[in-house]
This record gives sequence, structure tokens and C-alpha cells, in this order.
Amino acid sequence: MQARYYNPVIGRFYSNDPLDSIGHLSKRDLHGFNRYAYANNNPYKYIDPDGEDSFLVCRRITKGVYHNFIVTHANAPGQGGIVHTFGALENRTMGVVKGVLRGSSTTTWATDKKKWESLQGGSVDHVYYRKKNASDDDVLFLVKSVDESKDYGYVPGLTGQSVNSNSAAGAVAHAANGDATSVEESGFQFGHSQASRVRVGLEENEIITKGISLR
Repeated sequence: MQARYYNPVIGRFYSNDPLDSIGHLSKRDLHGFNRYAYANNNPYKYIDPDGEDSFLVCRRITKGVYHNFIVTHANAPGQGGIVHTFGALENRTMGVVKGVLRGSSTTTWATDKKKWESLQGGSVDHVYYRKKNASDDDVLFLVKSVDESKDYGYVPGLTGQSVNSNSAAGAVAHAANGDATSVEESGFQFGHSQASRVRVGLEENEIITKGISLR
């Protein structure tokens, strides 16, 4: 990517990580004091192509019930990044809802962005997150490749083969690095158990057909 130059012999970058030590400390990452090390000094387990992070984020929408979304290319929790929100499209299928003009999802993205940015000052009541140990561009690709043909259902477990925002966010989170489809610290995340119904990671010919930009 040529953003930072790396010496594989000494295992260090020549230029420092764009995320400073305070940003790393906010993520409980003590290795961040050394801004010339790669991937928490553990390249066998982690990758870090750009010094930025992706997150599965969970916010409360009513007492005991939570909505999940994805953030990519963030410097730290609440700092920068691209917010990716899923919900009911105007045709009542599930998909990315930024720019939806009618229906229940018109304000969902703006609320997600506001809640994400509220984490900038530290922990916030009823907003939780889990960092994804995956490339930001890989997570972005998965977001853009989500199949938007499934019917939307507020509680998918009760309505046939429908899915919701938690299903889609969970599918992206699981596809990124194989871990859980939910954020464990929070309350009920209806739909995350139906994440397997959401197809992500389209084949090359499908990407061309949908006109998906990977950047």
C-alpha cells in the first residue's frame, strides 16, 4: 500500500503507526507504545495493513433490545471510520440503509453514526463493541457484498426465512474472522442467530454484475 515502509529483517516499520499511543491505550493495547511494531508484535496471529480497525458495534434501541452495525477504517472506538448500517430497504428486503428515504430505516444510519461517535470520550451506557481482527478492506468488501434479496423481519426467528440488521452485521462479523455474530456484553440482539441466512462474499461474476466498488 506504500503508506508505511517495513523492514522484514528487523520486524519494524520505518515510519510510525498513524494511530498514536493514546489511541492504542483506549483499546487496552499496550503494544501501541511501540508505533514501529507490526500487528501487536504478533504477525503470526494478527494483520494490520493500515493501522486502522473495524468493529461490530451494538446499541440499545429499547429496554433490553439492541441493534448491531459495522464500522470500518476507524482510528479507535468512536474516532473516524465508516459506519455501515443494515435494515429494511424501501422494498422491505434487508440491505444497507444509508440514503433510504421511506420506511422505518430513514434515520437508522444517522443514529448509528451518532452513537458510534459518542464512544470517542470513552465507554458509553448501552453502546458496546467488539474489534475485528481482519483487514479493513476485507470487512468493507463483505459489507458491500451482502445479499440484499432476503425479506426483512424485525424478529427473524418468528417470520419464516426473514433477516434483520443484526443478521447482516453478524454475517459480516463472522465472515471476517470466524468469531461470534453478536456482542456478548449487551442484551438481546434479535436476528444474530439467523446470520447464516445472509450470504456475503459474492463470487467475482456477481460482483461485476452488481457493479460493486471495492474501494
